[in-house]
Amino acid sequence: MKKIISVLSSLAVLIALALPCFALNMPAYVPHNFTVLWSEAREDGLSLILHGKDLGVCEAFLDYDGDYEISVDETEPAEGAAPINTVKKGYDAFINHQRIEAGTVISIYHSVVADSYPAQIKDISEVGFPYHRTDMTADEAEELLDGLTEFNGEKKFVIDDSERLNFPVRKEYTLLSSKFDENSGEYSTLFSDYTVYYSVADDSTKKIYLTFDKRAAGIEFSSDGTDRGNAALEAYNNREPIPAGTVCELLTGSTVMETYPPQLEVYAVKFTYKPTWYTLEEAVSEIENINEFFATGRDFPVPTSLSDNDGVPSYGGFPASIAYNGEVYKFAPELGNVEMPQGGEMEAEGSAIYVEGMPSESGTQNFSEAPVSFATANINGKDGLVAVIFGEWRFFKNINDIEDTTPPEEKPEEQITVPNPGLTVTEDGEDGDLTDTQPDELNVPLINDIDGDSNPPTGNIFPALALAGVILWTGCARKSIKK
Repeated sequence: MKKIISVLSSLAVLIALALPCFALNMPAYVPHNFTVLWSEAREDGLSLILHGKDLGVCEAFLDYDGDYEISVDETEPAEGAAPINTVKKGYDAFINHQRIEAGTVISIYHSVVADSYPAQIKDISEVGFPYHRTDMTADEAEELLDGLTEFNGEKKFVIDDSERLNFPVRKEYTLLSSKFDENSGEYSTLFSDYTVYYSVADDSTKKIYLTFDKRAAGIEFSSDGTDRGNAALEAYNNREPIPAGTVCELLTGSTVMETYPPQLEVYAVKFTYKPTWYTLEEAVSEIENINEFFATGRDFPVPTSLSDNDGVPSYGGFPASIAYNGEVYKFAPELGNVEMPQGGEMEAEGSAIYVEGMPSESGTQNFSEAPVSFATANINGKDGLVAVIFGEWRFFKNINDIEDTTPPEEKPEEQITVPNPGLTVTEDGEDGDLTDTQPDELNVPLINDIDGDSNPPTGNIFPALALAGVILWTGCARKSIKK
């Protein structure tokens, strides 16, 4: 009996010593949220191309008979979260052995990330479908897929047009006004943007405005790290008015609600250093329209000036300018940025190097220490330039054309053309179908002026937009020159 007890005691000691070692060698499962970039339903499982913030582009294979838990978030989604139908649709797709749409966010618990490109996600213990919306745009997702296609040279990963609606849109808006309500404890902001279009009816260009108010609750605010961006963020955190004219990068939903004022889902706001393309008169008009509609509801403060001298940045006391062929061209922020058609590229005609002060020698500029690409353009029948400033192609007018003493009510609308970078969108036929053409010059998009108004106010634009396609606002399939 003593021998038996001794043997059992020894075994107990060995087991006790072995258990900690076994526990230390247990795989550690960590969760990551991934955006689905592409998926393919196969006979035995689902092949996925994913993107994780910390892991980059990844690949995973979910065996239909795999030994892991599949779950879907059934809690009430927070404001700004992914729509319920998107979350449930992703879960149902996997259960029914169907592909998961691009733009869906899934949570994967795994213990292994193979060192490869794309990284291999292995040893999966749990897959969940949470109420999270990706902060990646469709264009960013397609760029990653194009890089993967180029790398393996075998497959072409494509995001369907319908799936683009699962992604948010990253776009710049001008903050016209803001206020904090002491009674309700709510901070409200008024954002705006406009599109320049050409009216066939009266042979002129016009502007249509998208101005909407947004309460700050549930929105993530940040700065681009510049002094101006940080100052705007500090003002918001202190519940002080944000300088009117602050340009913000918004992460929004891909659709616009056809109400007045129109409404967009806004998930994130980043304050930037960029100058606004609005004039003070335009800003005041839009604010007064909103205040008049709400009567005593909002009462957004009306500014007396916009930040940064109405959007014209100063470099050592001089405006951002480029000298070319004996002429000086000054940055014209009121014309906005050159928005390229999908897949189009601007072909630079030259580059300008940095000089201090006002540039005078051809091929010089005063706003970037790195060389600046530029190309010639025709602006309202006059020679101009398009050049890269603030990371985008923007318009530059001849400095001799800037000073215009014509009263605002008598000024003709701008007409803009730039060298053709690719396909653009024009109107074809009475039914308003949009077709790709390739003209000698790329003009602002043609949209029939339905009611003949020269400058439709905010809120009256949507019948025309419905005919021309609300997709002009969504940014999901833009093929136009903007502003």
